Amino acid sequence: MSGEQRRRLFAMLLAAAVFTAALIVFAFFEPRQAAAGWLIGFLFWSQVPIGSLALAMIWTLTGGRWGETLRPVLVPATAAVPWLFVAIVPVLIAIPLLYPWTVPIEAVKPSVAAHYLNEPLFIVRSLIALAIWSVFSLLIRRTSERRALLIAAVGMMLYGIMISG
Repeated sequence: MSGEQRRRLFAMLLAAAVFTAALIVFAFFEPRQAAAGWLIGFLFWSQVPIGSLALAMIWTLTGGRWGETLRPVLVPATAAVPWLFVAIVPVLIAIPLLYPWTVPIEAVKPSVAAHYLNEPLFIVRSLIALAIWSVFSLLIRRTSERRALLIAAVGMMLYGIMISG
């Protein structure tokens, strides 16, 4: 690593530390707004690796030159999917601040919502979806072409189910 690269890395780490400290201070005074901002950021940035995974699976199924052109971008982006486990932690901690359905379960109407809209099930669904996407991001990058078709087909079916629920 050259001296210029080290200075840039140090500057980025310093900026990340300063912004993290500022976010913590802001969260102390305005926890709901900080949690909402984190949720928006999480949703925005999670689209890059998950969308790249979907495009990589589509290309695996359909083929074509467009995928060969995008492959140098898609493959590294799909490698970021497991890092979403770290990024979702503040969202899961702030569930009561973000979602009004975390009120006492008797207040939720209709009663079927009580079985679907509850904090433990929301956390489990979120973690299962991230785990599935993480497994497929690993498999789509590391399997032979022959097995990749099956993995991409199953992955796209699960992707469709997960984004519609």
